[in-house]
Amino acid sequence: MPRWQLRYAIACLAITGWSLAYALAAWGQWPRLIYDPLMRDWRIASQPGSPLPIDYWGLVAWGAGGAAIGAAIAWIAASVWRRPLPRLAQTMLGLWALTAFVYAGAYFMWNLQAFAG
Repeated sequence: MPRWQLRYAIACLAITGWSLAYALAAWGQWPRLIYDPLMRDWRIASQPGSPLPIDYWGLVAWGAGGAAIGAAIAWIAASVWRRPLPRLAQTMLGLWALTAFVYAGAYFMWNLQAFAG
């Protein structure tokens, strides 16, 4: 497999893994790192527990884990598949990455208070 295809596959699967893990952690209310600015306290929980929770860093940690897993899957698959990727596979990897990114963004956009009503 050419090096550019390996990098492309790793980037696409890392974007897909990041987007899925970031959105699923919020949607599934997985335990994550939460900062409470009123109490000036950090904790790991699945529910906010206060009116002003900041769970951004916890979601970023889940996203980074998903990106690492996606990149590892691409690396392992590339070591098994030693031929150049067909054009269809390259297109599908890119489309999966774009679709996951758009769906994750749409999920968070929909949950903004202006849209939630």
